[in-house]
Amino acid sequence: MSLATAAPSPTEVALRACRPGEIAIGGVDLNGYLGTAGFVIYDIGAQNCNVQGRATVKILDASGSPLSIQTQPWETEYDAPAGLLLLAGNPTPAPAEGLFPGSVGVQLGWLNWCGATWTSGTLVVDLPDLGELSAPITGSTAPACTDPNSPSTMLVGPITSPR
Repeated sequence: MSLATAAPSPTEVALRACRPGEIAIGGVDLNGYLGTAGFVIYDIGAQNCNVQGRATVKILDASGSPLSIQTQPWETEYDAPAGLLLLAGNPTPAPAEGLFPGSVGVQLGWLNWCGATWTSGTLVVDLPDLGELSAPITGSTAPACTDPNSPSTMLVGPITSPR
């Protein structure tokens, strides 16, 4: 007796969690002068998958050493629980900047950089159950030094989709 299996429905495919190696980060933007920053998470696999949770981040300088930055969750009254967020399967390279259909993003807020002048390096992102991903940072600016006695801080928002 043989059992036939039907192809999964789009809903079943959409409920599948992303696996290591299926996603990438890009679109890294750090504009310290404006205090805004962020990056895009996108699916490089052929099938749709979901991500959830909160990323942790660190910035490496051009020599690969981590910058001394404290991180903390960024919560605002406007944040809604993200839950599962769909990434559309897309094995082609992602656009260089901004969110695009089928991608999700993480907003960052970088405050008070009193270290050496900094314009390039690597953003390293650790995602729950997916491991570390990295992307180059070039042509970005660190925030101004507003208090040399206080640490540099990176606020990390939840993974969200475009509204």
